[in-house]
Amino acid sequence: MKQGAGLYVWPSGESYEGSFYKDYRHGNGIYSWPDGSRFTGKFYLNRKESYGVQLCADGTVFKGLYHADEHFGPGVVTYPDGRQDVGFWHRQHLIQLCSCLEGGFTITAFPEYSLTNENGPHEKLLGASHSSLPTPYQDVVPDESFVLPVGIQRYSTDSDHLPLPQGMRQDLDRHFFRVQSLDAHPELEDFRDWPLQEVITGLVPSFRFEADGLDWDVAAVLSKSREGFGPKGPLETMSEQLIREASLGNARSVWRFLCDGNVHPNVGDALGHTALMAAVVNCHSDVIHLLLDRGADVNKPNSEGMTPLAICSVLHYPFHPEEVSPDEVLIHSEENESADQKDAAGEDIQHQISQDTEAGRDESTRVDSLLETQDINLESTSDVEPESPWCDEYSESLENISIEDKSEEDLNQTLVSFHIQVTEDVAQKMTETLCQPGLVQPVHVEEMIHKISPMKSVRCTRWAIITLLLKRGADPNACLVPMPVLFLAIKAGHVEAVRRLLDCGARADLPLPPEQNGLYPLHVAAGLCGDAAPKITELLLHALANPDAQAGDAHEIFEPDKNTDSFSQLNMLPQPAPPEGGRTALHIACQRQDDHNVRDVVSLLLSHKARTDLLWSGHSPLSLAIANGNELAVDVLLRGGADPNLVLSHRVGSALCANANITYEATCHPSKRAGMLQKLISAGANILVPVLVSEGRRCIVGTAVDYAHFAFQQDKRIAHTPYHALNPSERETFIARRHLLSLMGGFMRQAALTMERHQLEQEREQEQGLGTSSQKPLFKYCYQCGRSALVVLVPCTRCRHVFYCSSNCKMKAWDECHKDECVRVPGVHLSLPHKQLLDIPIKCQL
Repeated sequence: MKQGAGLYVWPSGESYEGSFYKDYRHGNGIYSWPDGSRFTGKFYLNRKESYGVQLCADGTVFKGLYHADEHFGPGVVTYPDGRQDVGFWHRQHLIQLCSCLEGGFTITAFPEYSLTNENGPHEKLLGASHSSLPTPYQDVVPDESFVLPVGIQRYSTDSDHLPLPQGMRQDLDRHFFRVQSLDAHPELEDFRDWPLQEVITGLVPSFRFEADGLDWDVAAVLSKSREGFGPKGPLETMSEQLIREASLGNARSVWRFLCDGNVHPNVGDALGHTALMAAVVNCHSDVIHLLLDRGADVNKPNSEGMTPLAICSVLHYPFHPEEVSPDEVLIHSEENESADQKDAAGEDIQHQISQDTEAGRDESTRVDSLLETQDINLESTSDVEPESPWCDEYSESLENISIEDKSEEDLNQTLVSFHIQVTEDVAQKMTETLCQPGLVQPVHVEEMIHKISPMKSVRCTRWAIITLLLKRGADPNACLVPMPVLFLAIKAGHVEAVRRLLDCGARADLPLPPEQNGLYPLHVAAGLCGDAAPKITELLLHALANPDAQAGDAHEIFEPDKNTDSFSQLNMLPQPAPPEGGRTALHIACQRQDDHNVRDVVSLLLSHKARTDLLWSGHSPLSLAIANGNELAVDVLLRGGADPNLVLSHRVGSALCANANITYEATCHPSKRAGMLQKLISAGANILVPVLVSEGRRCIVGTAVDYAHFAFQQDKRIAHTPYHALNPSERETFIARRHLLSLMGGFMRQAALTMERHQLEQEREQEQGLGTSSQKPLFKYCYQCGRSALVVLVPCTRCRHVFYCSSNCKMKAWDECHKDECVRVPGVHLSLPHKQLLDIPIKCQL
């Protein structure tokens, strides 16, 4: 057995001089060939490992990192004429350059997107476990005496096929690294699921101490800086030409480079921009097919973590800068895209134009941006009516819009240069309007048509490229930058793209990072406007998306509730409320304004057993629908079994309290609240459920009626101003609020009488034959307005069985109903109204 330092010469003339360990070439050594080639470096079990120098017979010198007897990482090839190929190597191929090419795609060119992979692939690789044992048995020390036959080292050193016991591996690592604190020697099998470039990046730190003392700049190559090296070698030059030819769409040139075999099809520049990415960006489908046929990796990411599919999707679906956070899009989507957007197309166009004017754009840029940044129908339009109602309605807003001559630079701008989102319907109507005679000059209309046609072609081509990549095996889950591709398609409302991505394996359970509130695809779909919302939601649910998945926004507060601490802090509840968490898709759908598409989304979620008792910011889906005035969603939720008596936490109280909260009138007119109250009562809402109402430091248990009256008093202007001093709109609000309070008082009286009648029936059954006894009221409340807290109740002076909070309520109740009920009968223990509870139906004036 060869052990220690020595020289060994084979009959073929090859020789090795260096360190041996247990009959292996292991450690520092020099391996020589008869033709004059020589390798100087380190070996690990007879294989070249770590940094070394390979001298070829023709004078070419390679200095770089080896792994498993192959080039694997940073390195430099120096030719006899002084040229150098610098970069990252895999076997005999240069796979990444240290120079950047012009025109390469980078996500930094899109400020509306932010990189979300702060912990990049390098950190993920370093954190990966190198142990092949299952997790429950990692601490178990195996008996290595049964791994290999006794004395096998005497007749076999086949390290390629024999297992390597853990104890022996530790001895080999100790002898190889000469440092006790280093990690175990990495194996490629530990990273077989990682992209090649990430594997190389993860293995380099294992040999960081071996780079000290080398005569070439390893740090410069690792930082992808080519300064300080010689002229570019042939491999670098051909690799750059391959990427350029692919971006130009020269299929013949690309084929010539690939057939030569010297250039790797996955070679990329310093930013990881490959030939396939260049072809994808410029929509050259023939070059894409050619590269994929020759072995290009369709899922190879660049240095920013973006795959060709993600790059094409970002270019195909441009978004507003304010849409960086999907959370903001979902919360404020009513402000940007109202539910009746299609019915008010002219107002949207005028709003777009006014925004551009404030931004300082000229009129020509306004019209171009309006036409060039929207989703135009890919199918050709025909049979346009000569007289369009939309044209007549909004022609006046277009008469003053002129189109100035554009410079060549402006005309060459791409679709992604603009950030104005217009719906497909509005865009098509705008195009039809501009084609009508008399609106603009014919030359201007012709210019518009010439600009719209190429833009349609580009959008068609990009979608064709996305389809092509998916057919050729692109993984929709391979890229998380700036977000998974499925999110981009959902946010754009592209139903066909969502269907195609799901068919290709896109995960519907993959959330955004915590920095973007951990939203799931179903959350984004539920927040969409238009007909795409229910269609995409249905696709995701059929793909087994969890309808109860909660986002990571449990810390957020419902926007209208942020300023309501002064009068509705419900920190202590009479009954325990369900635990709170992030929003579900049902919460987001119920936050939208009243719309039939929102109703369909809610119905779909309920049909897939979405829970209605999950809370976010104290709100259930039902209370959110009430707060936003979404009557259609309220109907669907109540029919779907939502509990109107669910105890809500924080500032809400209950569904009845949410209906009476004046803070939510910004999204729902007070006149609608009466109808919702009727729906809630009909669905079984109990107005007697205790609710905490706070006034300053006092916290009193009351009912939804007390909450409603207290909320009414918070608007000092309407509550405490004489009626004749209010303006017409304030009078309308005052009347609607008073009407709601009156209805709640009537329902309160009806519920209280029903409760007392039920109690009296039970007592009569239990005490039958024992005579009558003095009966006190079960629940004290104002017989007129229904208030029971924060007021002083005075009994009726005649029957002393009902109570009033004021003389005004006493007079109203007397005139409306109590006159016929109240009887002064001295000495009678049970008043007439309560005797009648057992014999006559309840009569309540509402």
